[in-house]
Amino acid sequence: MDRFGSIQSQPFRENITYSEDFNTEEVISYDDIRRTSTIVVQPKWKLHSGWIPDKHYMYYESIFTSPFLILYDSETYNNFIVTVKGNYIEKNYKNQKSLVDLELNLEAATTQNFIY
Repeated sequence: MDRFGSIQSQPFRENITYSEDFNTEEVISYDDIRRTSTIVVQPKWKLHSGWIPDKHYMYYESIFTSPFLILYDSETYNNFIVTVKGNYIEKNYKNQKSLVDLELNLEAATTQNFIY
């Protein structure tokens, strides 16, 4: 959703990387054997937009100001509610001296919790 309340959709086609962070907690049994008791999995995505024309780059700013963000995978037809990490930096050919692209670091809004 942009600053004016309109819904937008921006394509990302280049170099999409999925990763997961694992936070584990352990317990020690009465006979001093450690075992994992809880694992919290944080899904993450790193997206690259590819080259964006200067005149379209300003539309990507709404990714950082939107109250909600949905990542839609057009190959598997799945969607994920995500939050964006990082800041928006205004870029154009004048101040970058190169073509403009955007890298996003996204995290799933919910984690996966495994309790053993």
